[in-house]
Amino acid sequence: KTEWCLCLVVSDTLDLSLFAKIKEVIKNSQNDIIELPFSNYTFGMCEDYNPWPSITYKPLLSRVKVIKFQPLVHQELIFHSNKVTKLSDEFGRIHHNSNANLEVFLAKSIDYAKQEAEDYKRLNLRHPGISRPIRYLAKSLFNGFIRQKFTIFRGEQGILLGTAYVLTQFLIILFVVYGARREDSS
Repeated sequence: KTEWCLCLVVSDTLDLSLFAKIKEVIKNSQNDIIELPFSNYTFGMCEDYNPWPSITYKPLLSRVKVIKFQPLVHQELIFHSNKVTKLSDEFGRIHHNSNANLEVFLAKSIDYAKQEAEDYKRLNLRHPGISRPIRYLAKSLFNGFIRQKFTIFRGEQGILLGTAYVLTQFLIILFVVYGARREDSS
């Protein structure tokens, strides 16, 4: 009913107190996109050394005219505007609960990896796992275990998060390579 769209996915949560504030922000905004700090919870942990971005900014609201859909996994919406208002942490946060526990993570990772590999094929893109597998694997290991403030040295939680990240990257490569091999043999 308005020119604004609330940009949340099913695993995002907001404090109800934000809705009154949101009305004021969009009423006074000259920009097209309003972003909020975004906290990513993996296995119920929101750590600043999470290999997946743990705390960053994400669009909360956008004018409908600047939204487009993109078919790749995790990039469902793209925004065609650079007129962005970044609200502070004091305003509130978007909380994203990506994986409640290890079982959910494993089941979802297989689905996401398969879907991501299929998207690359459908869009006729080359995944780094095909063109530069050794370099891509090394980068995944570095990002999972060393980057983000030395994840693996943060104890059990760091090892859990880093290993989960690396496993996700390996699964994507396996599906990409498997799909390419099946195509070559047919």
